[in-house]
Parts: sequence; structure tokens; C-alpha cells
Amino acid sequence: MKLGYIFLGAFLISLGIVVLGEAGLLSAYRSSQENARLQSRIDDLQSENAKLLHDIEAVQKSPRRLEHTIRTRLSLVGPDELVFEFQDL
Repeated sequence: MKLGYIFLGAFLISLGIVVLGEAGLLSAYRSSQENARLQSRIDDLQSENAKLLHDIEAVQKSPRRLEHTIRTRLSLVGPDELVFEFQDL
């Protein structure tokens, strides 16, 4: 009977180590989740990079696109232009 308890205790300890240990199933699941999250972030960044490269090429090829980009991002105004700002009441 004592031997059965010893084997049961050893089995439960081993099972705990396999499931909860540093290299256990729970750790592997967490690593898998983290890898999926990081891969999603990489995909998003690659998509954003492709869009930015497209914008750079468009600005380099078209002076009108360059002017539009400068005006919208830097809020620049030409020397003969007026800016009207409207405020909500």
C-alpha cells in the first residue's frame, strides 16, 4: 500500500512538472500565444512599410503629390495664400 502512494506521489509530481514546469505544457502554450501575437505585429509592420514605400515612390515621381504631402503634413501655406480657421461655437 505504501509503495502505491509513493508511485502516486511521484506521478503527481512528475505531472505537475510536465504541465507547470519552466519547459512544461503551460509554458509552451504561452510561448505559442506570444509567437502568434508577435507574428501578427510583424505582419502589420510589414504592411505599413509597404504602404510607406508606396507613398515615398509616389512623392518622388510626382511634384503635385510632394506638394500635397508637404501641405497636409506640415500645414504649410504658400506666400500668396490665406488660411481661414473656423471654430465651432
